[in-house]
Amino acid sequence: MTGRGGLFDEWMVVDWSARSRPATGADSVWIAHGRGSGPGSITAVNPPTRTAALDHVGAVVAEARTRGRTVLIGWDFSFGYPWSFARYLDAGPSGPAGPGPRPAWRATWSALAGLVEDGPDNANNRFAVADRINRTTGIRFFWGRPHHQRFDHLEALPPTDRLPDGLAPNPCRRLRLTEEQAGPGIRPGWQLYGAGSVGGQVLTGLPRLEQLLAGLGDAVAVWPFETGFGPRPLDRPDPGRARRDGRVLRPSVLLAEMWPPAFARGRTWTGVRDQAQVRATVEALSGLDADGWADWLSPRSAAALGPGPRRRVLDEEGWILGVG
Repeated sequence: MTGRGGLFDEWMVVDWSARSRPATGADSVWIAHGRGSGPGSITAVNPPTRTAALDHVGAVVAEARTRGRTVLIGWDFSFGYPWSFARYLDAGPSGPAGPGPRPAWRATWSALAGLVEDGPDNANNRFAVADRINRTTGIRFFWGRPHHQRFDHLEALPPTDRLPDGLAPNPCRRLRLTEEQAGPGIRPGWQLYGAGSVGGQVLTGLPRLEQLLAGLGDAVAVWPFETGFGPRPLDRPDPGRARRDGRVLRPSVLLAEMWPPAFARGRTWTGVRDQAQVRATVEALSGLDADGWADWLSPRSAAALGPGPRRRVLDEEGWILGVG
């Protein structure tokens, strides 16, 4: 049995965290999972580490595939950076992602996967990675770190939004096109620390998505990078739309970037805010009919983009599902 719009059988939304130690409750990883409708159709789990979270996602996907069901997985961190960052990261067509042409978004994911160390206990080197990128490019892309003695060696990563001596200003825009469309409340992926910062989630999240792509192979596609904007990114039995490295994918799993706080606006809740937000997002996904999915997967604001901006979005920046 499929969802109301016939596009997906199950929906999962992941609220990510860049914590450096195992944690539950507020400011940790929350995952909501929905099947069908009615009482008890949405469950939520709170894995203490990112490794445990990815294991949970993998288990849900494996069961869904065994049952022949399609799954949409929404993640609450940016799938890309503002246009041209990949070029400065040296993650272009012949960059560290490997031989052969690859779009900028995938090359960036692969490059970060080679730099970020993220242990099973959540210990990670995200600040050191940001410092290294700033230092090797000579540009202050990233900023924000704790004022703590053990970070004093990160000379190329300023603790606040300032330009350190010896580094050039960031040539990329502060926000991606989709973030500009999303309205107030969006923070730039360049900020790694401080109130509302999301940069740590991006740096720890994209390598995990790269790991997921490697594990699932042709069973997964990434919206809108590999599907384009359109109302039917998955189809049975052969969508024949998404392509990776020249191969036609036959995905049963779609990955999409989402912003859960947008779905909990105006609501009251008890308990942990992150849990309420992912549940509210799954509720919104499960309630979409075919017309609703068409609007979400082919948003009017994206359709209105000219050729240049559209290329920016589909090659490197990505789009937030639900931003129309």
